[in-house]
Amino acid sequence: MSTVSIVKHAGDMPSEIRQALELAGLLQGLNNKSVIIKVNACTPRCVPGQVTAPAFLKATIEVLRGYTSEITVCESDQQRNSAWTALEGSGLKTAAVEAGAKVINLSEARRIAVKVPNPFHFPTLEFPEPLLNSDILLDMCAMKTHKLTSVSLGLKNLFGCIPAYDRVLMHRHIDALLPDVASVLKPAISLLDGIVGMEGDGPIAGIPKRMNLILCSDSVVALDYVASQIMGFDPRRIRHIANAMKVLPIEPLSIHGSPVEEVKAKFRPAAYDLISKLEREAQRTAFLARFVYLNPTIFKMVRWTGWKMRDLTGYTKQYRKDLQLSGENVDIYDII
Repeated sequence: MSTVSIVKHAGDMPSEIRQALELAGLLQGLNNKSVIIKVNACTPRCVPGQVTAPAFLKATIEVLRGYTSEITVCESDQQRNSAWTALEGSGLKTAAVEAGAKVINLSEARRIAVKVPNPFHFPTLEFPEPLLNSDILLDMCAMKTHKLTSVSLGLKNLFGCIPAYDRVLMHRHIDALLPDVASVLKPAISLLDGIVGMEGDGPIAGIPKRMNLILCSDSVVALDYVASQIMGFDPRRIRHIANAMKVLPIEPLSIHGSPVEEVKAKFRPAAYDLISKLEREAQRTAFLARFVYLNPTIFKMVRWTGWKMRDLTGYTKQYRKDLQLSGENVDIYDII
């Protein structure tokens, strides 16, 4: 049986996070356990909906410290930024330290090869030792759309648990990879920061969308199933979620707190203009992914060219207007 809790955010974040954990039946198992929190720090900026909110992380740690003092926050290097750059620039490192947690870069840890139980595609995968040695993995994800995977929720956040700098090359296998990652790591707690999500051209260049929601589950697959429904998507048509359900079944599913229909708000899917199509194609081809994404000079040139082309089509003008309408005080240069 899988349990998902849905709590509306009204102001008292620590109490609401505690309620979400309690409704999901996850508070009792925290006593004196070591907890490692995998945040979503995909950029060195604190743009609403783009990364885990520092205030959300801090409030969660404050709740956890009532049960355990052994709390670690982690992220891994990306092709454009080190984990330290992203954690410091986004404010997540400061939030974690102020709340009394340790912060580590998974890319600096020793990796251990692990056999995947009931593999969907990959028989073995390598993971950083701290993830495997902690009593509880807490998957703290954002609520975003994504160019390649339709949504970026709990399962997609686990992609960052593979600390290879060139993991962008694995994007072409992403729908088969994520179920196997989840099968090994099996987060005991999946906690979604849905206070401000991101719609449109996510996971980075989208539009902030205020949802005022906190979701929590004992199953990362169940969390993604319910969250994608809230966002207006059919999870059975999202490949990585459908694949994960085959190896990590979620039925019977119990939902506590606010009903899905009461909190549903349709998210605009990722853009399908020429630039987005080319980006998808580049990430699905190993040679192009290596050439574009692992060469900083080439990547900057391609990104600059892409946005100049979007200027000509009117996309950028509409994007600026949408950012203003979001009410989150975000400028286009905060994002791109």
